[in-house]
Amino acid sequence: MAQSGSSEVAVWRAVVLGGAAGTAIGLIGKIPVLGLVAGLVSVIGVVGLLIAQRTPARSAHLTASDRPAPEASPGRPARRWVWVVAAVVVAAAAALLLVRPWQDDQSAEPQAAREPLGFYLVQGITPGACAPNATAPQYTTTDGSGCLTVSAEGGFTVRQLDEVQVQDQSDQGNGWAVSVTFADQDTARFTDLTRRASALPEPRNQLAIVLGTRVLSNPTVLEPLTGATAVITTQLDQAGARTLAGELGAR
Repeated sequence: MAQSGSSEVAVWRAVVLGGAAGTAIGLIGKIPVLGLVAGLVSVIGVVGLLIAQRTPARSAHLTASDRPAPEASPGRPARRWVWVVAAVVVAAAAALLLVRPWQDDQSAEPQAAREPLGFYLVQGITPGACAPNATAPQYTTTDGSGCLTVSAEGGFTVRQLDEVQVQDQSDQGNGWAVSVTFADQDTARFTDLTRRASALPEPRNQLAIVLGTRVLSNPTVLEPLTGATAVITTQLDQAGARTLAGELGAR
């Protein structure tokens, strides 16, 4: 039947549209596997569609010699290119979904931090900001409400981190945060320092995280932290968190 060719074309068009819809759902829902598979389905659909459009419809009543030559359709090549372009766009979207370069928590291997990142035990806190000429071991808290005195004993500094990530923790009330992952030798020191801090009374159970001459955060440590990652929550906005990540070596 002459309609079989058009039916086949319609099926392949449906495959292409279904693949495009699946890629869109994957992008919106941030589901990489769905987006990638749907993108491949869309590409396969376009290939099948082009083949179906190039294959003349079969007729049960005409012989090869009697069959009239197909009329040229000036719009058909243009329509084919539209479907090809659509498949390329869908495939590119699927690839972007898999790579996800826009993600804020994405990171490459960081460079050395611009200034030493220090982790110290807090010895005490006095109300109000530190004196203008105060130097280490005194640091004004990020909100300016207190002056921390820290102990260098048992503390440590790092210049090279394994990973630096920017994270949106607005849903937790922390704004944008920066997480750092230590190298193996620094992970053990971080675990030991948090173990010591968790055993001390308030406010000495706080851990001062210092970058250069300023304190970034002074979280309370309730139990030893055995992982290699520490999250620095500083109530920063997105731009401020990215700037901090850059100071810590993020590219």
